[in-house]
Amino acid sequence: PHYMLDTESVIGKIVTGGIYAGEQIIRERLVGIGETDSERKTLAYTVEPGMRAVTIFVDRDTGLENFLKPGNRVDIITNYAHEETRLVLNEESKLEWVQVPTSQLLAQNITILAVGTVMDKTGSAEYTTVTLQVTPQDALNINAVSWWGNLRLLLRSPLDNEIIEMELVDQKTVYAEGVEE
Repeated sequence: PHYMLDTESVIGKIVTGGIYAGEQIIRERLVGIGETDSERKTLAYTVEPGMRAVTIFVDRDTGLENFLKPGNRVDIITNYAHEETRLVLNEESKLEWVQVPTSQLLAQNITILAVGTVMDKTGSAEYTTVTLQVTPQDALNINAVSWWGNLRLLLRSPLDNEIIEMELVDQKTVYAEGVEE
């Protein structure tokens, strides 16, 4: 065991197990907020205060071909069928409900806490889940969207922290952008 020799090195740390009166403090029983506790497989200590961990299912396509690693940052988009009323031009020329394929940016600059069950930066060769650190509102949004749509992760550059505004994109907006008036 590695005993802590000065009080400065324990300030701000959380004890992962009990410490008894008179017992020396052991480094292996301490973890700092945001530090990976991969030896004990305890994800809770890596989640920053005020944030939540949420796990999503991915495949090779939506999870970037297994290139993601803990510590990477991603944006999340959702794809779903948006229902709207459209005038259908046929013999009856009537209004009908149609489903329009739609994509929308759901969250940006999200930190990956784990891929599969791996929490260190070595990552995993194959994984079907990615655990993300998100705000409580983002956690609700991700949970809701997973019921009616699918999620896709977009890997960000480590140098890019910019949050940008983006409109939802559907079949009409994609095709309209290519048409000049």
